[in-house]
Amino acid sequence: MNTKLLDGILQRMIDDGSLPMASAIVLRHGEEIYRGFTGLADLEQKKPVQDDTIYRLYSMTKVITAVAVMQLFEQGRFRMTDPVQEYLPGFRDQKYLTYDEKIGHVVYKPVTRPNTIRNLLTMTSGIPYDHPGRTLSADMMHEIYEVIDHSPETDHPVTTIEAANMIGTNPLEFNPGDGYQYGLSMDVIGALVEILSGQDLRDYVKEHILDPLGLKDTDYYVPTEKQERFAHLYTRVEKGKWVSGETFKDARQLKLPAYKEGGDGIVSTTRDYAVFAQMLLQRGSYGKERILGSRTVDFMRTNHLTPEQNTMMEKNMPLLQGYGYGLAVRTCINPGRTKHMTSLGEWGWFGKGSSWFCVDPKEDMVIVFNTQNLGDDSERDRFINAVYGQLEDN
Repeated sequence: MNTKLLDGILQRMIDDGSLPMASAIVLRHGEEIYRGFTGLADLEQKKPVQDDTIYRLYSMTKVITAVAVMQLFEQGRFRMTDPVQEYLPGFRDQKYLTYDEKIGHVVYKPVTRPNTIRNLLTMTSGIPYDHPGRTLSADMMHEIYEVIDHSPETDHPVTTIEAANMIGTNPLEFNPGDGYQYGLSMDVIGALVEILSGQDLRDYVKEHILDPLGLKDTDYYVPTEKQERFAHLYTRVEKGKWVSGETFKDARQLKLPAYKEGGDGIVSTTRDYAVFAQMLLQRGSYGKERILGSRTVDFMRTNHLTPEQNTMMEKNMPLLQGYGYGLAVRTCINPGRTKHMTSLGEWGWFGKGSSWFCVDPKEDMVIVFNTQNLGDDSERDRFINAVYGQLEDN
């Protein structure tokens, strides 16, 4: 691997103002073939990125949560077809929104089938994100999250299970199983981990995933003694010009939250997440530790969507062209349609801060790319293409 070339690509993304910082690790055949980092973790203080800089993972949290719940699946704690309402009463008597052409406006309809755990893991539940202005359901979810997000300022911060029940009361985008909607489904899965295990989500993940893998810098918050290593979050207003992207919500990782979000909220280093990804590449094992069964990992990375659901996913998330969706992960089903070079069966996910990772069984390779950029997340494609372009058959 031409490390100078890869270093140059990372540096060019900083020099031309495409990214404020960048960090990447590439593992192949179990060996580290590249590690690089450049840019500033804090532009105002001119603090350079280090090997141990801590990043917000955002939605890359989902894969850790998926591993947690699939451990419980292996233990027979639930079935994929279990109705969510059996565990969370907020999911009883759900309704979905649909346009009635006869009367000319949106109406509520009762679901014809209950949401299942499989629906949550495959994003076919109809649960949206709390992004106002997208749909009526999302607007209503935003109102729920106004209460959740501001609850830490009150005498009763909303907990993980309470938040999941609140999510369940919101009208759905469609009848469960009829479509694909990337949203808060994995946050509900986080609550199910607590119910099924009898442990706080953080405690469970730490005991059964983080500690066995030795991930000492991965957590649901950054303790005081590590906050000097916490990268700042930025939004690009134009090339080379950055403003802070942090809000009260994005700074929530500065203290341990009552609501541990199954779909968001974990912080980590590039090297920590590379170990987690290598465990997935090795089908659930790392060193002497067995985190998941090999067949369980295969089940996670299998495409679970129907052709109709897959079309809806690509329409709503164009960067996933050429991919299907497994259990909280993308999975490549047509490399010729993807936005960057890859292999059939490559899988992984990404986060709102433009972080990204892949597990490529065909190449026996892991790539982890970190930054903190609330904007164009296609810049990393230059790095990914360069990695794949240098691979030799062996």
